Amino acid sequence: MRYEIRSIGIWAYLKIGFFLNLLIGFIGGLFFAVFMSFQMALMDNLGLDPGPGFGGEELPIGILMVIMPIMFAIGGAIFYTLFGLIFVFIYNLVAKLTGGFEMDLRAVDQPPPVQSVSPQPAAPQTAPPASPREAAPPWQPPPPPPGTPPPPITDEHRPPEPQGPLPPAGDEPR
Repeated sequence: MRYEIRSIGIWAYLKIGFFLNLLIGFIGGLFFAVFMSFQMALMDNLGLDPGPGFGGEELPIGILMVIMPIMFAIGGAIFYTLFGLIFVFIYNLVAKLTGGFEMDLRAVDQPPPVQSVSPQPAAPQTAPPASPREAAPPWQPPPPPPGTPPPPITDEHRPPEPQGPLPPAGDEPR
């Protein structure tokens, strides 16, 4: 796909350009202040006069470290934004006459996004069983290996004794 930059918005440039130039000016002011403080300290140790107003008594280095980044930030934001604004006006005029920058863009094949493995939703909870006989015990011992005698029946595993009198032996239901 081919695209053409026909014009640059003035207000969009002012917003972005001012902020970026303010940030770049502050960083440049920090570097300048550090460099100047080393230079002034070296000149003071060598006994040289760093210039009028920059002696050890007139302007302490700490004040220089605070003032210079602020001055560079304000100056850079104002002046470089104005220079950039002049460039935007010139570009918009030239782009109307000759056309803007043309760019040939193509879509880049991107690998599919990595999907995180999410846990499966929990099974819906069912109502508890109505009686203890319907509920399975939480743990059952494994079956004995083949060929081993069955374990002795203890009171815990003995079937319950029938309650009440037993029916006579001959009266079994048919």
